[in-house]
Amino acid sequence: MLIGVIVGLLFQLMKTNTSKQLRLSFLETKTGLPNLNQLRYEINSLTNGKKDFSIMAFYITNLLDINAYIDYSIGEKSILKAIEKLESTFGKQNVFVVSMDTYIVLFQGASLEHTDAIAEQAVAMLTEPILINNFTIRLEVRCGILNSPLYGNSTDALLDELKITLDKSKKYSQKIMVFSEKMVEQKKQKLEVITALHDAIQNDEFYMVYQPIIHIPSGEIRGAEGLLRWNHTNIHMGPGEFISIAEKAGFINEITKWVIRHSVQQIRAWQDAGMPAKIAVNVSSKDLSNDSVIAYAQECVETSRIDPQSLGFELTERVITQNETKIKTLLRQMQAIGIGISIDDFGTGYNSMIQLVTLPITYVKIDKFFIDHIEHEKYRIVITEIIRLAHNLKMEIIAEGVETEQQLRLLKEMGCDNIQGYYFSKPLPEKEYAEFVASYQENFMSRITE
Repeated sequence: MLIGVIVGLLFQLMKTNTSKQLRLSFLETKTGLPNLNQLRYEINSLTNGKKDFSIMAFYITNLLDINAYIDYSIGEKSILKAIEKLESTFGKQNVFVVSMDTYIVLFQGASLEHTDAIAEQAVAMLTEPILINNFTIRLEVRCGILNSPLYGNSTDALLDELKITLDKSKKYSQKIMVFSEKMVEQKKQKLEVITALHDAIQNDEFYMVYQPIIHIPSGEIRGAEGLLRWNHTNIHMGPGEFISIAEKAGFINEITKWVIRHSVQQIRAWQDAGMPAKIAVNVSSKDLSNDSVIAYAQECVETSRIDPQSLGFELTERVITQNETKIKTLLRQMQAIGIGISIDDFGTGYNSMIQLVTLPITYVKIDKFFIDHIEHEKYRIVITEIIRLAHNLKMEIIAEGVETEQQLRLLKEMGCDNIQGYYFSKPLPEKEYAEFVASYQENFMSRITE
């Protein structure tokens, strides 16, 4: 009997603990609100019962900034205030916590149009200034909306669609975004592009084109900028677009390594053929998140036995400012190897002058925007000052986007070192570039030296 009583008590205790753990698994501990597990349960119940309902997701975009630049406790109190507003408007049982900056409201029986109107009022309410510890805080909020059964009745599908909608509202900085089937199609297409990009290296679909860089004082070809292109049967997009996708998908390093490897091989081939053999390639901020790309470049240079100064890296100002301290260290590693460094699109950022002083730069590329307006005096003054400053800092200038004889003449008068642009040549595939170099001495050099 005693053993039976003890076993019974232990069983009851286990049952109580299990029940408690089950309840806790459906709650977010800090706020006490139902969590994603509970949301899934509620959506399953509504879809199984064939009930109409709407879902609104609210994302607070500036919570990290509040935590970083004001105080974490202020950020936490701001969130609690926002939760209070949602609870008072929609009821505690209808507000679900996904994360500290994302909240979902679930309610039945409303049309999509009515939900949209409610969402607009909710966003206005959440973004009203609030006073916390003598700080006036204004939350920035984005909202994604969808309706069931209009856009499906599977819990997983609805939550995926809601995430797509919220991501779109963040991307395009729209306060409210309503789900559409087009969003799913766009996501599908993006996934197809990502898969195709993964396979492009193995399938040898990438190729390089080269735009010559001309040295003005001597009229000689100094080298070329190497630009990546993608030849796919069904997908047709420019490098800016597919490189951006590769950066976000997290495999841009592999593509950049492909570019470096082929550029070094091309330099070796041009050197053996007696051609000007110098190639500058573009790198992204993701390439400089660690030193793997630089180490790979060094390995390629050593294996091919080329002069490391024959290879150059071009970085935009945006790339540098994203992680300036880390990138400075990596740029100095490049300098130690002998790889040249160019600042591309110079003059379009806010830290241009600081970068000239603090970074080991070899070339400064004046952005095409200034060259396009060179006939206007104000732009000529800016270009002249950039050239003068770069020369005083022992750097060379490359003017990109040169398209007319007038632009060339003015740049010569200003003391520009090098030019690049359609006035001489568009970016050319390897064979056509070699033909251009062969014919340049006879047909083009006089344009520079006159």
